[in-house]
Amino acid sequence: MNEKIKFFVLWFGEFLSVIGTGITGFALSVDIYQKTGMASYYSLITLSTVAPSILIRPVAGALADKYSRRLIMIIGNMLAGFGIVLLFFLLHFEAGAISILHICLCMIVSSIGTGLSVPAYTSCITLLIPEEFYQVASGMIQVSASAQYIISPLLAGILLPIMGAENVILLDAASFLIVILIVFWIKVPLKVSDKEDEKEKLLVSIKKGMKYLRDYKENVKLIIMGMLVNFFMGFLIVLIGPMILSFSTQTWLGIGESISALGMVAGSVLVMFVKLPKNLYSKIYSYVILMGIGYAMVGLTQNYLFIIVACITFFYSIPYINTYVDVVFRTTIEKKMQGRVYAIHGALVQAGYIVAYSVAGLLADYIFEPMFKEGGYFYNNLGRIFGTGEGRGIGLMFVICGICIVTIGLFFKTRIDRLSIGDEQEVVA
Repeated sequence: MNEKIKFFVLWFGEFLSVIGTGITGFALSVDIYQKTGMASYYSLITLSTVAPSILIRPVAGALADKYSRRLIMIIGNMLAGFGIVLLFFLLHFEAGAISILHICLCMIVSSIGTGLSVPAYTSCITLLIPEEFYQVASGMIQVSASAQYIISPLLAGILLPIMGAENVILLDAASFLIVILIVFWIKVPLKVSDKEDEKEKLLVSIKKGMKYLRDYKENVKLIIMGMLVNFFMGFLIVLIGPMILSFSTQTWLGIGESISALGMVAGSVLVMFVKLPKNLYSKIYSYVILMGIGYAMVGLTQNYLFIIVACITFFYSIPYINTYVDVVFRTTIEKKMQGRVYAIHGALVQAGYIVAYSVAGLLADYIFEPMFKEGGYFYNNLGRIFGTGEGRGIGLMFVICGICIVTIGLFFKTRIDRLSIGDEQEVVA
């Protein structure tokens, strides 16, 4: 089978898996929020879904460079699917006894499985396609990522009232099975490590990846920027649902998220065909600034159409940032190092999410939201600008976070070396 066709089939499997994961996340989060009315519970589910995957990635990346990437992808998807199936049985047969803790434990198991498989999937792509196809492949990966925000909310918003949360998440379990079958069928590249690498202890392998990453100054700046931006993005991911549900329904939340994420699709498609800019770093920071502007606009009002336009602006910038960062890393990292380096990079930049998910719900429930209710600190001043009542404290949080992201983009853009990728860093095979 042609290597590009292998990539496309593998990509399609991950595309379905992303949709399934998005359906589960949407269904669980909305169901919990509607039953409890607490943004902190909403964020706890998100934290359980994401944090274990991030924390395990350095180990998973080292394993991907040492052992069969195909086997690791199979084991990871089996574990992820097991967590979802376990959750289904608990919801179906123990609905009266199940607690938030049980749901979180199931999502932690599934998240660990996802964390194991992601570095193997990411690094094997480089082995499947030629270098001139990197930009197109990265754009396709962004398209599949956007499905989680377009197709998943729309399907979940329609199916959740009809099927219930426990039946909806079975679609996620089925998607993991499809990925496993695809990996068996197409025989993805096994490994690129030499015998010396295979004998290395796991901790030594991880340390080598960290040292390798530190040697590229501009890439270190990208990691620091990504960590900060993801911290502020985490508030939007966790709290956009509670804010919309404060004045609308779960169906309109799903429709709104799907329409908004069309901006991500547009960006994902366009970035595959535009000429690669000479200075990738400058472009990355420019799109970070655009993202921050869209983010701040989301919190300004409860006008549904205005929020959608703001979200489209926000989502449009994401594929450009992710694709250009991906091209930088694929062209500056040796293939045998990509598993661990990608995993360490992912763990570091996504650590911002963990912190945000840990505090977002608490800040919303106990600090910002009460300030906009009758008798609250901002009720008679900022309340005249942002509105008052449920959801407006979250709106102010979004404005603050958006301004912070704009500031981060401007800070790094004014301090980059005026170099193209090839001027500072040798492109490696």
